[in-house]
Amino acid sequence: MKIGLAKIAPLRGAWITTENVIVLDVDLDQANCNATLAHELAHIDLKHHAHQAPAKWFAIRWEREADDLACDRLLDNVDEIAEAMALHPQNLDMASDYLEVPSDVLWRRLTRLTNAEKLLIVERLDRIERAC
Repeated sequence: MKIGLAKIAPLRGAWITTENVIVLDVDLDQANCNATLAHELAHIDLKHHAHQAPAKWFAIRWEREADDLACDRLLDNVDEIAEAMALHPQNLDMASDYLEVPSDVLWRRLTRLTNAEKLLIVERLDRIERAC
């Protein structure tokens, strides 16, 4: 697998299966570059290449699956998410900057938290609030 940079906007990234290369847009900032690479690698790990190009409904589903796996990988440490939320309560953009991910990645991860993960974050925020 090779990774290359090129001017491909408005695309952020593309996985070219025939060349076994992931191309990222050269103008992405670091957070978006990491998120896009994680997304393209998720397509590979989900074996989306092993199938025919999907109809539109399935293409949307594949993108969602890749987004979900990428955000789970980029934000796998719930303690770090809790710390970011504690340091920047009510400010998703600042919390995502702290975590070095785009805000849409943090938002997706927050919408996919398990009940145990939600409880951990709430407990962390409560401890900080009581300390103030």
